[in-house]
Amino acid sequence: MDKESFQAGISAMQDLLIIASVIFTAIVLLGVRKSSSRYYVVISGILLIANSLCLFWLISSVNDTVIEAKTITLDKGFIKTFSLKTAAFLYIFPFISTAIGTNLISDAITKDLVYNDRTLLGDAFSLLKSIVRCVFFVLQLVFFVFTMALVYLIITPTKRIYRLLIGLVKRNDDI
Repeated sequence: MDKESFQAGISAMQDLLIIASVIFTAIVLLGVRKSSSRYYVVISGILLIANSLCLFWLISSVNDTVIEAKTITLDKGFIKTFSLKTAAFLYIFPFISTAIGTNLISDAITKDLVYNDRTLLGDAFSLLKSIVRCVFFVLQLVFFVFTMALVYLIITPTKRIYRLLIGLVKRNDDI
């Protein structure tokens, strides 16, 4: 197996694991309604915790495979990017998923909650609408910063060229 195909395969495996875990967590959380029974809520919490543990094990084993594969002399940039992506995902997503699962279990066990209201599709759309607004705001901010950086990068060399030309003109005037 050559280096490029190994890197592409391992990166695709990592991305698929991340996407699958996010989809699984979303499906479990969307299944929990305020009208759900305690048993369903406890099982959903256990599923979230199990998903976190399984994902932690899978991603860390993939990361160990990449670290052991240094004998193939992988690109240093690939190893750095892969390790950063793995570290960020290993510590953020399982922690959040486990916290949500633990919270669901503790609410179902300790509190005498009766989940009467349903989560409506309209609520999901309003949440999606606010997320889209936030994303567009961030994109506008990124575009603004990028534009300002581009203007700075254009203006700085232009100033240097003008200074150089002014210096040349002054030298020609002195002659």
